Amino acid sequence: MPRVVLYTKRLCPYCDRAKHLLRSKEVEWEEIDIEADPDRHDEMVERSGGRRAK
Repeated sequence: MPRVVLYTKRLCPYCDRAKHLLRSKEVEWEEIDIEADPDRHDEMVERSGGRRAK
């Protein structure tokens, strides 16, 4: 299975639902909190094809 990387923010309902789905499917993932590590925000935007967290 491919490596799953999840960029998250606190109080993000989409992040919470994604984590819930991954847990239910027993998929392991790497979580990157872009509020705790803001330098990773640009990396997230680049990897997502320009999409931004709201």
